[in-house]
Amino acid sequence: MTHDDPHDDDDALCAHLQQLEVALHHPGLPGDAARLEALLHPDFHEVGRSGRPYDRATVVRYLSQVVARS
Repeated sequence: MTHDDPHDDDDALCAHLQQLEVALHHPGLPGDAARLEALLHPDFHEVGRSGRPYDRATVVRYLSQVVARS
């Protein structure tokens, strides 16, 4: 009988979330709006270095434009 460590699930989830975060910022991966909307929770918000808040729609629009220009 094997005993599954409940922390294994936590570790796997953490690793998966880290992969998604890296994929979000990876310049070689598509940054189209549909992909970004799938990665970002509807309630997503970001605070920039300046302290200015950004909502999901603003971040999706900006990141989509950055990729479109490259």
